[in-house]
Amino acid sequence: MNAPDPQLIEAMWQIVGSKLLTKPLYVAAKIGVPDQLLSGPLSIDELARRTGTHAPSLYRVLRALASTGIFAEGPEKTFSNTPASEMFVNNPASLRAMLLWINDPRHDHAWESFLHSVQTGETAVQASSGKSDVWQWLRDDIDLLGIFQNAMTSNAANLHRAAVEAYDFGGIDVLVDVGGGHGHLLMKVLEAHPSIRGIVFDQPEVCGAAGGEIEKRGLSRRCDVQSGDFFKNVPAGDAHIMSFILHDWLDEPATEILRNIRKAQPAHGKLLLIESVIPKGNDRHFGKLIDMEMLALAAGRERTAAEWEKLLDGAGFRLTRIIETESPIAVIEAKHLS
Repeated sequence: MNAPDPQLIEAMWQIVGSKLLTKPLYVAAKIGVPDQLLSGPLSIDELARRTGTHAPSLYRVLRALASTGIFAEGPEKTFSNTPASEMFVNNPASLRAMLLWINDPRHDHAWESFLHSVQTGETAVQASSGKSDVWQWLRDDIDLLGIFQNAMTSNAANLHRAAVEAYDFGGIDVLVDVGGGHGHLLMKVLEAHPSIRGIVFDQPEVCGAAGGEIEKRGLSRRCDVQSGDFFKNVPAGDAHIMSFILHDWLDEPATEILRNIRKAQPAHGKLLLIESVIPKGNDRHFGKLIDMEMLALAAGRERTAAEWEKLLDGAGFRLTRIIETESPIAVIEAKHLS
């Protein structure tokens, strides 16, 4: 065996030791260091005072992060933001909410049982918490549920924008957002297409806040909120859209959801899925990493184009197009099988 390439050693060390950076970044974002630096550089003593931390320990954290371009150290132990650290400022479009979710200690605890998931096919959540599924786990911890919902909303903001820009929604009269949460995706579509009417559909405890958001954005006359269970039925419309819903489920329950949507559509109905589509080969892809989270937590999966086609066919849909976006997700279009 030849001696390993030093560059390969460095690359593998970055993977093996990734927690040694993500955990310090989690702490820095949680205590609000990027927000404190928005107005300019601050000394480590002032940062520690503002964040209620131990200055020598905080210095070591920020020094490590600055070595990767997250923050920049200046003279006399001062620190300032960089474009990378500004991505973790506390605002809805940043990566902060996702960072706080993925690195929450309760999330870590579930992942401690990841080996069990690979050995048995059960979720790590089941093994670590004894809960029936990830949804029960979240419902039983209101604080963690809020962190999760904030992460999903924040992550969806840029992905939804990319999807709305990439797909032509022309010709749709009534668009139903199945599992639409607070309605952010549907509102983006309605704002871009004034002729479309919409329905946000989700569980009562999830979509309760959608009405206020819809009214705030002046869309009340064109958009309704309905609650229910998509495993039983969904509202009627000539098109239905789902964003990151089916990846939470294996094929059998996902097919059940899709069949209920097909029943709620006319023969010319259209289905739109905003999901990752895993490419063939060894290339890096967002979906291949998210698939690990699905394996550990949700008993769901990311899918290839062939797997999406097979799933849709089994529910009476024909995959017609996959539209790539500027983000790592795609819009999957399907129509009724003839």
